[in-house]
Amino acid sequence: MQACQAEFPLASPGTAARFDLPEFGWGWGGGVVRPKSRGHICLTGPDPTDPVQIEANLLSHPDDLKAAMACVELCREIGNSAALRPFVKREVIPGNLKGAELESFVRDATMSYWHQTCTAKMGQDAMSVVDQTLKVYGVQHLRIADGSIIRG
Repeated sequence: MQACQAEFPLASPGTAARFDLPEFGWGWGGGVVRPKSRGHICLTGPDPTDPVQIEANLLSHPDDLKAAMACVELCREIGNSAALRPFVKREVIPGNLKGAELESFVRDATMSYWHQTCTAKMGQDAMSVVDQTLKVYGVQHLRIADGSIIRG
């Protein structure tokens, strides 16, 4: 898990619409650092300018959901700690949720952040996208040379 403090209110668009977010504030964002959920990226056409279809599959593995829920609880504990009390006017999101309510909040509030890596596996098995020279399997004259080939 990872907890990140930000100098602005943090919320996914859908969650922000449901809560009375102040214009100014600060927040804690929690993250699942080593997710077990796996998504996929698909080409939508043969032209290099065709958009790609991204299916992140966030929280599709039950361990990721458990970790995300624990991270929300950790962020709330830090944000409501005695050391930070002088800087807190009120907790806006999520409040003291438990069980199914917390799970529902996490599923609704989850969004990705930072930079995606490990989306194009290097190797020789059926799940591999590139070989050891970064050539894409099944596509001539195409290599991938960015963070997507880093092994997670």
